[in-house]
Amino acid sequence: MTSKMKPIHLAACLLMAAACNNPQSTTNADKAPEKKSDSTIVTTPVTDTTRFVFLSNLRNGDTLVKGKTYIDTLSFINYNENGDDGLFVCARNRDTAFLIFNTNNPPELNNGDQVLVQWNMDVYEPAGDPENPLPREFVVDYRLLHPGKVTLLKSKKPALEAIYRHKDLSNTGKQEIDAAVWYYVANTTDTTIRRMIDTDPQLLQYTVEEETEDSRLSGVFPITFTDGTQQVLKRVFFDVERPYSLFE
Repeated sequence: MTSKMKPIHLAACLLMAAACNNPQSTTNADKAPEKKSDSTIVTTPVTDTTRFVFLSNLRNGDTLVKGKTYIDTLSFINYNENGDDGLFVCARNRDTAFLIFNTNNPPELNNGDQVLVQWNMDVYEPAGDPENPLPREFVVDYRLLHPGKVTLLKSKKPALEAIYRHKDLSNTGKQEIDAAVWYYVANTTDTTIRRMIDTDPQLLQYTVEEETEDSRLSGVFPITFTDGTQQVLKRVFFDVERPYSLFE
């Protein structure tokens, strides 16, 4: 009886030895996963806006106060809606400023109008890059003080007609060119154009040609002024890099 039990006893010993040689086999399932190091967590840096210094071309040399309303008489240039925010473009002396002005009612102003503008400095968060705010000027309110030459000219309803040869020009592009043409006509000293506009009102046409093929002049559009008989009176140019007037 005793001799028959020896193989069973030996097998039991072998099983116990195997368990001792591989102690992790019964504990791996219960072992908790290791926690990742904090260094692997990526955080977005936060800009400390309290450290901003508020400066503006409208107050050269002065450090301004965030949220304080300033009042200035400025020369209106343009209202630009081409970007994420509306820009109230204006000038003081030779300094140009681009004030943020988001509104459902764009200003009914023309280049050269004198306006009284209430504005302030605040923190601006760009729509495409809100993690990098920056100080900017904002329009609080404005009112027309004195109409400029363009506004006065439009009130006379002169016969000014546009012809566009550039078929792919957008409506926004046409509006910018039209505004530049009006500013040129209102301010030019060319005697022929002045006569047709002021003293002997006649139809004045301007034809916007295709963009110049000269690679050095990319973005430049020739414009030809003619009378009702298509006689050429003046040839000027519109430059997208200088969009507020024309040059000869």
